[in-house]
Amino acid sequence: MAVFRVIVAGILFTSAIGLAWELSKLTANRWIGCSVLAITALSKPSIFWGYKYSTETVSEALLMAALAISFAALRRRSPVLPLATGLVGAALFLNRPGIFSD
Repeated sequence: MAVFRVIVAGILFTSAIGLAWELSKLTANRWIGCSVLAITALSKPSIFWGYKYSTETVSEALLMAALAISFAALRRRSPVLPLATGLVGAALFLNRPGIFSD
């Protein structure tokens, strides 16, 4: 059971770092990236859901990963990154289908 927490925390950690990096690159402002990391670290839902076995934890990690990969795909124009964005988006949809309803 502890493996689930380590895997999800690892995905969330790398996704938050990647999202902060891509936002810093896209906006040419380091403070935006630092603020994303601070908001993620201090966010009440992240702290509350981060230690529970639920779909909210996985969906938060996958949503950050999808955002980070999609920003990287916009910036780099690589043929592999849109595929990765689609795969992470599909995993996000399979985890919580209601996330795309709005």
